[in-house]
Amino acid sequence: MTEPMKYEVVEVVSDSPEWAQERRNSLGASEVAAVLGLSPYATALDVYRSKKGVDTYFDPERAAIGHEAEKLMQTIIEQFRPEFTPVLPAQMVRSVECPWLHASLDRRLTVDGIDVPVQMKTAHFYGVKDWEDGTPILVQAQLQTEMFVYDRPFGYSALLGGDMRFRLFRVERDEEFIENHLIPATHEFWHEHVLKDVPPPAATTAEHASLHTPDPARDVELTDLLVEALDRRDVLLSDALALEKEAKVLRAEADETQVAVLNYAGAAQNITHMGEPIYEIKPVKGRRSVSVADVENLHPELYDELVKTGAGRNVLRKVKK
Repeated sequence: MTEPMKYEVVEVVSDSPEWAQERRNSLGASEVAAVLGLSPYATALDVYRSKKGVDTYFDPERAAIGHEAEKLMQTIIEQFRPEFTPVLPAQMVRSVECPWLHASLDRRLTVDGIDVPVQMKTAHFYGVKDWEDGTPILVQAQLQTEMFVYDRPFGYSALLGGDMRFRLFRVERDEEFIENHLIPATHEFWHEHVLKDVPPPAATTAEHASLHTPDPARDVELTDLLVEALDRRDVLLSDALALEKEAKVLRAEADETQVAVLNYAGAAQNITHMGEPIYEIKPVKGRRSVSVADVENLHPELYDELVKTGAGRNVLRKVKK
């Protein structure tokens, strides 16, 4: 007897309005890292708001570059990694067991007679270092979700780096992560937050400010554990301040040494020692800056157009006794 399929194919065109709506209907593999607190680029609240129709800015040019990079990576695989061919097209699939999860597969590689997901990424020259030890945790979370939804035992991550190198890493399915972290965390996020219209806790002071306006008439009693945590925070802030002061002293001493050498060099450009060049003097243009006060006073008609205010934050201030 044939086992029932653990996923269903969602017939939509990538980046189309229908595709965007389907993404709102469930949690995508690319959003799981944010829900788990593993993403440096997005938070659980960002994902929650996107499900409620508040999307972040979509850059069509960047999306086009990404799609073209995927085509190039497919060409590289077909020409130089024939053991992974045929390369099958992108596809959106949704989990039958956990219908709140879906995955938009970039491509599918053919390995030992089965097709498995491959997550295609690009990185600038300096971003390649994040891949030195293999697939980064951010991509791992995405790929594990794809393997769960698509019901596959392994998958691949592919990187087209700014160093003009192509990398391909095999990633095994991690059942412990899926059962103990992926499923329970995403289930709670979807059912306790998205479906109940309850935003998840803030991950930053700016997010807290976007959710709450402090009410002077309200008090909250902290637990002993939170008081201990705040005491630890005060120690950390004090240590950080001391390090900043020490760094300021060290930078001042370094600047004094630099000025002394510049005065010694005068109008020379090349600095040598024992006939060997060791430094050169290079003019650097000063930074441009704009006085917000001057714009407001001299050109008030341009103030609203030119001056942008960042997001507010809610921060803790110790009460003076």
